[in-house]
Amino acid sequence: MGRRRTELLAATVLLTGCTVAGSPSPEHRDEPQVFTVQATVDLPTATPYPGYEGASAAAVGDDGSLTVLLPGAPSLLLRDGAAPLTLPALVPGTTRVIGQPDGSTLVTGLGDAGPLAVRVDPAGAVAAPVVLPGDPAGVVPDGPDVLLLTPNGGGVDLARADAATGQPTGSGRVDLPGQGAVGPVALAVAPDGSLRLLANRGDGIADGTATLVTLDAAFVETGRVVASTSAQPGSFFALDVDAAGTAWVVVGQRLPGTDTALLEVRPGDTQPRRVTALAAEVVDVAVTPDGERVHLLGRVDGLPGDVATLDTTAGRFLGSTDVCRDARSSMAASPDRAVLVVLGDCGYGEGPQAAVLR
Repeated sequence: MGRRRTELLAATVLLTGCTVAGSPSPEHRDEPQVFTVQATVDLPTATPYPGYEGASAAAVGDDGSLTVLLPGAPSLLLRDGAAPLTLPALVPGTTRVIGQPDGSTLVTGLGDAGPLAVRVDPAGAVAAPVVLPGDPAGVVPDGPDVLLLTPNGGGVDLARADAATGQPTGSGRVDLPGQGAVGPVALAVAPDGSLRLLANRGDGIADGTATLVTLDAAFVETGRVVASTSAQPGSFFALDVDAAGTAWVVVGQRLPGTDTALLEVRPGDTQPRRVTALAAEVVDVAVTPDGERVHLLGRVDGLPGDVATLDTTAGRFLGSTDVCRDARSSMAASPDRAVLVVLGDCGYGEGPQAAVLR
């Protein structure tokens, strides 16, 4: 990465107001009404796969520290202004990155040899990649473990493996209502360690059935909610969980005058408690720990920006934040949701960027 880009990434850390390494505790950050862009960081482009569109992943630490993964061949990992680290080739759209309590970073994704887990220690040493079992469509970090998701027939096969060894430690399956193939699929880990699986099943032409399934850490099902019977195959799909275990679900569906529904599903619910119809194209969602703010990445009708903030108590949008023209790939958030990072290709030929919002 060139000197200018290194300085920009370092400036991101300063502008977000986060602490530096060795600080005793993260700075307190008040919850914003509507975010503002604190910095836009140009990121280097990894050697692309065909069709590469900047499908990157990021993690924001408790102290606001920023880690960005750019998939490619090779993949690049950038952490708070340090020189980029070279990782094995990972396919765009399959990657996840998450910080660990010991200061290390766990990267997962699908590589040429299959699903991989790669750990980077706090000093920046990259461990040998660990090949994970099976042929999953998705890999989700969960503490020291990884969760593997594989749509199979009329349901989803789930497995847990040790990220350090690749050894499987558990498995399960969720069968889903509807007809045809399963997809897309999203998985979120709740604060108590339980899981929320959101999956759509449809024939690829007619509307599908989107189902939210609650599982314990051993993949035993403890509840399910039909989120939509008019989910549009392959359209908007996102999931996040607040501190109380309430799932916030975005699913594209066919409703009069709308493209997307935002649903709230609390633990024990058998039906969604709230449905907010949106004329929107939403690709990611982040909810504050108290569930009082939901941030939607995408275009909401009537709002000019890329990140719209909804007050769930009042049931109204507080406003939106304009990030860049048309480029929305994914969104990462600090645990307190006081800092968001929006990733995407912000224009024709400009390459991938990370926009830091606070």
